[in-house]
Amino acid sequence: MFPSEAVLYMAPIAVAEGAEVAESSSSFWADLKDWYKVDLSPLSSYAKTCHRRCVQVQTVNPSLFMAHKTKLCHLDLSTVSAEQLHRIEVCCVY
Repeated sequence: MFPSEAVLYMAPIAVAEGAEVAESSSSFWADLKDWYKVDLSPLSSYAKTCHRRCVQVQTVNPSLFMAHKTKLCHLDLSTVSAEQLHRIEVCCVY
């Protein structure tokens, strides 16, 4: 298998870059009233909840990092099981 290993890192950032994406996608529901005369704003809260449940992968500007990265774990992809991936537990101290 290529790659045969993976390393996961974590670092705190100054601004949650996904926040404005979540806010703009949830405002979509309120905007429908102006666009189509259909009030779906009650779905806004549900949309935010669903958005937060999904993993968000985004590029982060290096200037937003507040500390150095911390290694979370090292995975041998040729032997790791799906169960192990669901149960990655690490203690992080900054």
